[in-house]
Amino acid sequence: MRDASCVGELYPGEELTRSLLDSLDHALLLVDAEGRVLFANALGNRLVATPAMAERLTAFCRETAAAAVGEISQERTLSIDGKLLAARAQRQQGTVRVTVRERTADNARELATIERERLGSVGALAAAVGFEISNPSAAVMHNLRALTDSVAILAGIASDPASVAPLPLVVDEFVGEAHVILAECAVGMERIHNLVRDLRSLMEADEGTAPQADVNAAVESSLGMVQAELRHRSRVERDLRATRLARCTPARLGHVLISLLSRSAQTLDHRHYRKNKVRVSTRDEPGAVSIEISDNGRGLPADAANTAFEHLFDPKARGSGPGLGLSVADGIVRAAGGTITVQSTPGNGTTVRVRLPTTQAIRASQQRVRIPSAAPPSPRRLRVLVVDDEVLLLKAYRRMMGKTMDVEMAEGAEQALARIEEGREFDVVLCDLSMPKMSGIEFHKLVQRRWPKLADRFVFATGGAMTMASKQFLDHTPLPWIEKPVAHERLVSIIELVSGH
Repeated sequence: MRDASCVGELYPGEELTRSLLDSLDHALLLVDAEGRVLFANALGNRLVATPAMAERLTAFCRETAAAAVGEISQERTLSIDGKLLAARAQRQQGTVRVTVRERTADNARELATIERERLGSVGALAAAVGFEISNPSAAVMHNLRALTDSVAILAGIASDPASVAPLPLVVDEFVGEAHVILAECAVGMERIHNLVRDLRSLMEADEGTAPQADVNAAVESSLGMVQAELRHRSRVERDLRATRLARCTPARLGHVLISLLSRSAQTLDHRHYRKNKVRVSTRDEPGAVSIEISDNGRGLPADAANTAFEHLFDPKARGSGPGLGLSVADGIVRAAGGTITVQSTPGNGTTVRVRLPTTQAIRASQQRVRIPSAAPPSPRRLRVLVVDDEVLLLKAYRRMMGKTMDVEMAEGAEQALARIEEGREFDVVLCDLSMPKMSGIEFHKLVQRRWPKLADRFVFATGGAMTMASKQFLDHTPLPWIEKPVAHERLVSIIELVSGH
């Protein structure tokens, strides 16, 4: 397209002043069948000055000019540089008249479609999460039931004087089976924990958080979220070499990756699982970090390269419902100052490349470790006050640490204060960060005013669902903190180190 500001009339013989046309609140263009601009008002000239917009409009106009007889009007929604534009083209006497307006909140039909897509995505994600949790949770429940039955049988034999079963052999058999059952339960619960952690990271609010994300961790988390879609469709290859943090929040990056990975999964036929492949790679570039997601699926149609980022473009299989295509991902990446590009060949797959600017920080795995993995053994049993509002978790802590430490439980900060005010001494306080009535932060501040030495021996625990105040506190406190659940050896090591014994 060329600049057409020199043209002074819209139709031959019709006199319209340029000042009137330039005062319109929308772009107005007259284009010939080859995509050449014959006329453009002020806003129209701004649009055609943008290469990406000019290219899209040219393709749109040619498509309208070549439309079948009777189809003289077409509409399309375009996403350009983070803006949502509505383009309408009418074919008239060998030319195409185009009007382009910025979409606003009163576009009810468009908003309703987007909302349906959002709800559909949430529903699909919930179904996938439910499916992934159901199998390991069922295995844990069945194993615990089997263990309970075995304990009942063992107790019956031990309490029955008339029993002829050799108790030592029964005990040996029970212990061996119990070890296997508990190990399998631990594996199942770890799978559930990892899934919940990934989901929490995805849904975490962006407001106020530092815009930086570990792209490798985001890739692994996103792959976990779409595992149900990929498992029976394709093999997944990873080549994660990035070492820098991307200037994007983890939640938004997760949305981008899940959208792109789901798109890849939807282009793969499950009947060809053995040859299907999805490859994810990350690497550092000058001032940026890049993520590439490639698949060998059916690819995009030849005429879809320029529309892949438009709202309502649907790369999914026929009958799978409406789609926002890559437009949401495109908007997130552009808002973060990055770029997203698509290369696709029909029948030979698609490669989507996301490039994001980096921060000066490095990944957490390369930073200084706060707490060493081991500490010298304590010469005596440590006295630990565990503060949490979950009774079952308090009991689990006592069982886990009770063999080597004296553990006292407090259900909430109020009970913990009462224990301290009674004059009981503790070497370490293991305190939950988020509790009703009085949070762990508020409790620590109170202890800091009245018992400053004890306040220096706190270890905080979090389940991950934190307020902004909690996040800022953990970012700035020199005190250690753990994420639930934590391995027994690591928790003991941290407590012994904090105690100073």
